[in-house]
Amino acid sequence: MTLDELSRRIGDAWNYQRQRNWREAASAFQQLAKEAERLEHTENALHHLVDIYYGLGLSERGLGNKAAALEAFNKAAALASESFEMVKRPDGSNNLNDEEDDRFMMLGTMIKQRIAEMS
Repeated sequence: MTLDELSRRIGDAWNYQRQRNWREAASAFQQLAKEAERLEHTENALHHLVDIYYGLGLSERGLGNKAAALEAFNKAAALASESFEMVKRPDGSNNLNDEEDDRFMMLGTMIKQRIAEMS
């Protein structure tokens, strides 16, 4: 699967999420997670994986599946941390005050909030 195809399918899954169609969203995010885990952990792939697992966590929470939601949020948190470390590396895309740094710091905070809400 190309990253463009992955992006399109993530958008479709988020559309289910916005419609509060938790079952379809969870199913779409679960399928994406299975397929995307095979991708090499490049910056672009990690961005998508964070989105997938965060969306999966929200969908599972919407379905009332606390354990599955926490598992997905914890995976998203680990991937966001890995992504943040990757953009900070000298060979990464870090420009010190780059929006990617901000994005992963913000996502990390949001994910931790979801985990705290469910604990």
